[in-house]
Amino acid sequence: MRSCGCPAPIRSPIARGCRKSKGVPSTASSAPVGMERFPTKIIVDGTSYSTLAGSGGAFEFRNLPSGRYKLIALRAGNGPATTEVDVREGQTNQCRLVLSDQSSNLIRNGDFAIRWKEKFAPDCWDFWQGTWNGEIIPLKSGQKYRLTAKFKPDADAEVVLRWTRHLPHALPRTATAPMFQTRKLTPDESTHEFTASENFGLLQLSLKTSGKRPQELFENVELRPLAKD
Repeated sequence: MRSCGCPAPIRSPIARGCRKSKGVPSTASSAPVGMERFPTKIIVDGTSYSTLAGSGGAFEFRNLPSGRYKLIALRAGNGPATTEVDVREGQTNQCRLVLSDQSSNLIRNGDFAIRWKEKFAPDCWDFWQGTWNGEIIPLKSGQKYRLTAKFKPDADAEVVLRWTRHLPHALPRTATAPMFQTRKLTPDESTHEFTASENFGLLQLSLKTSGKRPQELFENVELRPLAKD
């Protein structure tokens, strides 16, 4: 199968793609602060297929059976985008996804609404040892952020923040792993503002839900960069 061509990136946040009967590409720009190198994630709803867009926004799925598919594009700092595509055998099938620029939440799927692999498990959150763990989020040194957890009424849950300094792509075997620091958000104290620094460069959230799913206890969790004073 020959590769598909894709238009050049444009200024608005966008994901666009091409497909043959076996495959799809995308484009994304206007990244929020600190997320310039984070790619758009493209998922095929109702399947186990997903991929990441390249730096120019192109993405492609191969070996998809013919049929009608719903695609969802996710990117930190942008709202999700969806479209439906009919994949036909022997043809190049194209699609275009435009990401909303009305959301500056740096937590992907922070409202737990997208659950594509499993019916009740939100995408971008992994369940391990009784805790739902979010993606690691890179922070921009000197930038101020606000983290807010919106708990549902009478929710018995908490959000654990873990952060550390920026890490090289691979730690030498003789290097000491950096120390993680933690803080909690609860229904009584659900907001935290902080400024990223050299030692506060990577952030991960863990949701302690007493065995329940996040969407049962939270409306959403948001991390937003704040404008400088």
